[in-house]
Amino acid sequence: MVHPESLGPLLLDAGLVTPEQLAEAETSADRCGAPLGSVLVANGVLARRDLFRTLAAAWNCGYLDVSTEWLDPDLPRHDPAMLFRDAWLPLHHDDEGYVLVATSQEPTPERVAMIEAAVGVPVCVGVTTDWDLDEAIQRAYRPSPTPALSTSGGFNRAWLVIAVAVLALIFATGPAIAALVLLASAGYLLYAGFTFAVCLRGARAGRPVTAALDERDLPAYTVVVPLLDDADAVPDLIANLGAIDYPAAKLEIILLLAEDDHETIDAAHAAEPPATTKFVLVPAGAAATGVGLSFARGSHVVSYGAADRPEPDQLRKAAAALHHAGAGTVGVQAALDQLLPGLDDVPVRATSSHFRTDALRRLGGWDADLGVRVAAAGLRVGALDSTTFQPASVPRPRAPFRALGARRALGFLLLTGGPSAAVLLSPVLYLVFVAALLLPVHLLDGVLPGWVLGTALASLLGGVALTIYTSMMAAFHRRHYRLVARALLSPLHSSRRTADTYRALWQSLVRRSDGEKSTHGSRTVHSGDRSVATADLG
Repeated sequence: MVHPESLGPLLLDAGLVTPEQLAEAETSADRCGAPLGSVLVANGVLARRDLFRTLAAAWNCGYLDVSTEWLDPDLPRHDPAMLFRDAWLPLHHDDEGYVLVATSQEPTPERVAMIEAAVGVPVCVGVTTDWDLDEAIQRAYRPSPTPALSTSGGFNRAWLVIAVAVLALIFATGPAIAALVLLASAGYLLYAGFTFAVCLRGARAGRPVTAALDERDLPAYTVVVPLLDDADAVPDLIANLGAIDYPAAKLEIILLLAEDDHETIDAAHAAEPPATTKFVLVPAGAAATGVGLSFARGSHVVSYGAADRPEPDQLRKAAAALHHAGAGTVGVQAALDQLLPGLDDVPVRATSSHFRTDALRRLGGWDADLGVRVAAAGLRVGALDSTTFQPASVPRPRAPFRALGARRALGFLLLTGGPSAAVLLSPVLYLVFVAALLLPVHLLDGVLPGWVLGTALASLLGGVALTIYTSMMAAFHRRHYRLVARALLSPLHSSRRTADTYRALWQSLVRRSDGEKSTHGSRTVHSGDRSVATADLG
């Protein structure tokens, strides 16, 4: 067995580290409670493969480059979750009739006996890196693709929307326009009032306080980031992730890259992310976050979007919150643009929801129905007093009324779809406001009765006032005082946000479905010490 105190001399003798680098790494390892080798790799001092080659020699084993080893499909199949957990994989029979097995952990006699009992025949064990082993397991056990509706050769949803819009303009009448204005007024004011009530409740509840964890007690954390056509966002993404305040030796970042998105793949390589960043190439038809979850080795996991900018201490806060939470709390959700501490149970989004990895796997991973499954299991996701800043998006909440009940489901829908719906409805009210200023009264009365016009203007002014007050409340609650001025000027920013939201809506309608992308394939690309794993779906 290679003890931490003996690994250092081995690396020094091999000329892989200097005494100064080793001393600094030993200090960091003692402070954060991480293995010395992990600290050296995370600091960029030691290549991952050099570490495992050194360990292989110390364990009197050969080193395996599993990317060049073939996988025998006729070998007995095993539970891939077990293989990930126990860190071993049978590859094929060697020339002497043994089954060659790759592992990233020390092959002690007890461990070899456990593997032989599972395989059923004598084995020959070789050592590989943990990342290369993950890639090989993923390659050997191909997940089923997520069914996708292909629009290839069919009617494009975008043309349907355009057709409906044109017909609406052609057949627009006074009553129809009045009904649209009233609908926009009610929806806009409902969301603004609901958000104000949530923020007010959160402010009265006080600022949640959770005792911080000592660095030695912080869990290993995996950050999953799906990327698709996001080449321009990669530099800022790497900077945002690099600003996360968490021990590097306990942090694993997985960038999920569409295998045919060569521009984003090239941008990710060019950005030269830290050594703790793993690239995973996801084929067409696969749920990216599901693939990322299967690769996650941290005991805690979170997913971010390409343009997300989490507060630097968010992972520390989430780890502490989950550590102190009861057994019924399986995750915590950071705020995006609402003050979530006002709710007992918060809606689960794919982004900025922090989970215990095992619990998330049992729940089936991230998707639109995760929050429903959490509630149906009698569990909850708590609010995290931290913010992830992000651009506008258009969520697609599904109907959760059966599992959540009407009251909780209404809150779920208002918090998930409410922001985008309010932004999409606001142009109707602003047009009415401009029309009231510019058009003659007799002409306007012919389209909108006075009471409809008054309702629309009152809803717009009331909604704007509540939005400004809510934004200021959130800024003071989180002590982001620099955002107070921005809250006062929020109506001036609404035009840009509206444009971004309509653009996101349009992209969601016209973007080609996963079923239209390239055929499946399997390959592993190496860039220096970084293995780029491909989840092969066959």
